[in-house]
Amino acid sequence: IDAGSVANTATATGVPPVGVTAPVSPPSTVTVEAPPAPALTVTKSATPTTVTAAGQVVTYTFHVTNTGNVTLTDLVIDEESFTGTGTVSPITCSTTTLAPGASVDCTATYTVTQADIDAGSIANSATATGTPPAGVTAPVSPPSTVTVPVVDRTAALTVTKTATPTSVTAVGDIVTYTFHVTNTGNVLLSGITIDEGSFSGTGIAPVATCPPVSLAPGDSVDCTATYTVTQADIDAGSVTNSATATGTPPAGVTPPVSPPSSATEPVTQTTALTVVKSASPNMFSDPGTVITFSYEVTNTGNVTLTGVNLTDAMLGLSSITCPSTTLPPGASITCTATYTTTQADVAHGSITNVASASAADQQGTVVLSASSTVIIPGVPVAPVSPITPVTVPVTG
Repeated sequence: IDAGSVANTATATGVPPVGVTAPVSPPSTVTVEAPPAPALTVTKSATPTTVTAAGQVVTYTFHVTNTGNVTLTDLVIDEESFTGTGTVSPITCSTTTLAPGASVDCTATYTVTQADIDAGSIANSATATGTPPAGVTAPVSPPSTVTVPVVDRTAALTVTKTATPTSVTAVGDIVTYTFHVTNTGNVLLSGITIDEGSFSGTGIAPVATCPPVSLAPGDSVDCTATYTVTQADIDAGSVTNSATATGTPPAGVTPPVSPPSSATEPVTQTTALTVVKSASPNMFSDPGTVITFSYEVTNTGNVTLTGVNLTDAMLGLSSITCPSTTLPPGASITCTATYTTTQADVAHGSITNVASASAADQQGTVVLSASSTVIIPGVPVAPVSPITPVTVPVTG
């Protein structure tokens, strides 16, 4: 069959009478043709039939059968198309010669890449060919394709938010927020962004920036934002920020949103109040002198104080009036009251006045100042001696 034909040549002879030479007929030849029909089939399969992560190994098996009528040698598998982004190992066969009807399994391996996971599947198409006897056209099998789908493609993120410094004390302090984002899914994520879900600060809300990178599964990136502390933040006692992260997955995968992560920046609050009292005029000598008392109240803490109030138990003092009852940190107000001296004050020789101030912070906690005392001395009046008449005689 492999030769393509069977040729047979024959002669005839016989035994003549004695003395006669034996005859031999001329030869006669007949040739029986054996038309060659080379043919192959290949059936491709993959193990495992699905994949879930980069690094998994797929074994391809090529089951090749000689479906023709001639022996084929030098069997070769041709990977016609392959969508994987990695490299298939060399294909090995236990034999490269196939008699008609015989089969052989050839194998190759492939390591799955992240790009394959992102693409969603790996498709591989192959054909088989072999070398027939001389003069016969080599057969090429119909292609066989196997597709290994990626299952359980999941896009997922986590974000952990931290703040530096760990506490603030003054207006203008800069807080740096760091958002540590990790790809906890099994597909590549690009375009990582941070969403400031809730922010208790009263200033300009921080806007996070992320490096323009794509995150492979298991990889992380740090995004950052800054915030400038306001007086309202100091008064509130803390700044709380909650954020989520998201990214863009491959087509066909639902975009992920991370669980929120919060960072609270506590404020080190200081509440303090002082009052300094003065009087004008700063002395007296007669009853009926009007003395104006001034109370300079200063907020020496770092939180805004409200409801400023002066306590002065001096009898006869007018109502104390203040231009404002709210004091930002470092600010001062001067409150005033008047008093009219009495004969008793003159007789006493001085006036002593003690006052203190109070106010409350944003949480209602009352702050008391230390007392301030002012002493107004009386001016003693020089005694007047009695008038003694003097008689001057006149001589004429």
